[in-house]
Amino acid sequence: EAKTFPTAPVDSISLDLERHRMTYLEIPIGIFVNITKDEDGDPLFHVEGGAYAGYLLNSAYKTKYQNKLGQEVKNVVREVPDLEDLRYGLYGRVGYKWLSLYYSYRLSDLFKEFPSRGNTNTPIPGIPRMEFGISFIL
Repeated sequence: EAKTFPTAPVDSISLDLERHRMTYLEIPIGIFVNITKDEDGDPLFHVEGGAYAGYLLNSAYKTKYQNKLGQEVKNVVREVPDLEDLRYGLYGRVGYKWLSLYYSYRLSDLFKEFPSRGNTNTPIPGIPRMEFGISFIL
């Protein structure tokens, strides 16, 4: 009940699918340090850290739900309003050969401060700023 963004359509019972997709072009600027090298001189253990900046290229918001008549309804909103165009933050990697553990902390907000949806009482979602993952170095 506390979830107010995005709101489910009025004629729905519950959402079966809810998906945000955001595509950013990002450029990292960092320092890469080889801790050890293999017999060929290639990096074995390494660390990397720095900052990144990106620009929003595309976005979409998809929902799928059953209305009160039992019909499946699909909605797609392209170019989602209220998204910030610029995204920036800090990142770090610790790796072995071509595989590394990845950490990122986003310093920018994903959504603009004042939504243009007309209902300014709708709170902006608190999407976590931290990301953890695995990255492959090609």
